[in-house]
Amino acid sequence: GRQHRLDFAWPERRIAIECEAEDGWPVRDPAREAHLRRHGWLLLHVRTVDLHEPTTLLDALKEAFTRRQLAA
Repeated sequence: GRQHRLDFAWPERRIAIECEAEDGWPVRDPAREAHLRRHGWLLLHVRTVDLHEPTTLLDALKEAFTRRQLAA
């Protein structure tokens, strides 16, 4: 099958963090994201500004792991 490189991933839970570029490069590929989601991946998108105050990202990660744990 198709392979995708993810910025950060927990394959056993199918959770991934994708870092958004802020230099004008196209970031999201809807077909790629749809393919990953069809195969059970939960994608979180992060921008540089999100890392200055990571509380929201950490909360989203906690929620993702909780959802995956409950689904397992």
